[in-house]
Amino acid sequence: MTTESKKPPTVFISYSWTTTDHEQWVYELATRLMSDGVMVKLDKWDLKEGNDTLAFMESMVTSTEIDKVLIICERGYQAKADKRTGGVGTETELITPKIYGNVGQEKFIPVVSERDEEGKPFLPTFCSSRMYVDLSIEYEKGYERLLRTLHQAPMHRKPALGAVPSFLFEQEVSHYESSNLIKQLNSAIENNPKRVRGITSSFINTFLGELKQLEITSIDNPSLLDETVKEKIDESLPLRNVYINFINSLSESDEIDSDWIVELFESLYPLAHNQKNNSYYESQFDQFKFFITELFIYTCAILIKHNQYKVLSEVFNNEFHTKNFTNDNLKIRFEGYRFYIESLERLNERLGYRKFSYTGEILSQRADNSLISKEEFLNTDLLLHYISKILRPDERYFWFPTTYMYRSAYSHFKLLSKLKSKRHAEKIKCIFNADTIEELKLSISSYSVAQPIRVQNDYFNQAPHIASIIKPDEIATML
Repeated sequence: MTTESKKPPTVFISYSWTTTDHEQWVYELATRLMSDGVMVKLDKWDLKEGNDTLAFMESMVTSTEIDKVLIICERGYQAKADKRTGGVGTETELITPKIYGNVGQEKFIPVVSERDEEGKPFLPTFCSSRMYVDLSIEYEKGYERLLRTLHQAPMHRKPALGAVPSFLFEQEVSHYESSNLIKQLNSAIENNPKRVRGITSSFINTFLGELKQLEITSIDNPSLLDETVKEKIDESLPLRNVYINFINSLSESDEIDSDWIVELFESLYPLAHNQKNNSYYESQFDQFKFFITELFIYTCAILIKHNQYKVLSEVFNNEFHTKNFTNDNLKIRFEGYRFYIESLERLNERLGYRKFSYTGEILSQRADNSLISKEEFLNTDLLLHYISKILRPDERYFWFPTTYMYRSAYSHFKLLSKLKSKRHAEKIKCIFNADTIEELKLSISSYSVAQPIRVQNDYFNQAPHIASIIKPDEIATML
């Protein structure tokens, strides 16, 4: 219903002639309400000489044409109402039964215009337990509340009842506890930053606990294990998104540090290997290998998104102390979190999908998170390859960019393109282990591969050379 066609509310103002100043206060309130579309019944302009005052008051209180009765509560009104004296006393005798007889009534609204020396509102006994509108302190705020009440336009509207969330009845992995920690984290960041460290520690333990739901505990048909792995990867998506939201909140608020990231991935690594003294299939843990690789790419993408280059540099240069089934004192670099997922490539061949890399295919398909675009995800995977070859050129094992073939040849590589700006190059150079612009140019120049980076049988595509995106002599040539 539009404001033009809606019938204006009609209100009666019940008040005491305590002082001339108070009478003027009431008169100005009534006048303003009239100007704001409220039909006001007031003795000053509705009670004429010769009228029966008692009949007028009774009609105002009992009439069905009166939508609301505003009870102006101040020192004089409270005294007269409680002692039942004067016109206020008469109105009180008329109003009281209607209030006490209907607990849920909304017609009679106390409006506080004055408070006592202790700051308590002057509320008559008959309405002391009722919610009131306060015009004694923040007048404008209280007036808006009153106006919204009269026009039935509340500031906080009750939302429409929606449908029951379908995920409640879906057989998906539970992520309630880790999702709840995101809410706690966001609240702590805003209201109590000292709690952030404790929440981040709790998240690691909670997240690891929820990941146990992805374990493959029984294998009825080993020849179909690859399909089970794919199913577990599909089930992991909600947990992946929870993690992305958590680290995004940390990074965005500048509460992120490399120690937390290192601790998390040191704790994740053992999931990719058998930890029990029993027989097992190596592919039985491939869902975790995929998940960990994906999480590492997203971690770096989030850090880049929020310009956390120092933290990213520390992660790239850190030595991760973790373990697997045969070694409790395993030391790896970040390249160790890029796993080859044998079961997915076997599934690719067995079912005739004919993908150059089924792992890359799935990573690309899943790169649909609202915080990180697909292009950003694919670029980050490629960046990890460049960093790996630049920082550790002599290492046999490097980060292979599994998703390179899903990157458009015309894709914009924002981070590397920004190196043309001297201002941005100064910020970004640390991730290439460079202290100066000249060292940065040397680092980029040092990228070298003995042969094109491509997956087996992909004769038409190869990972782009870094020089095809940014040439060393282009670095820092702009402001």
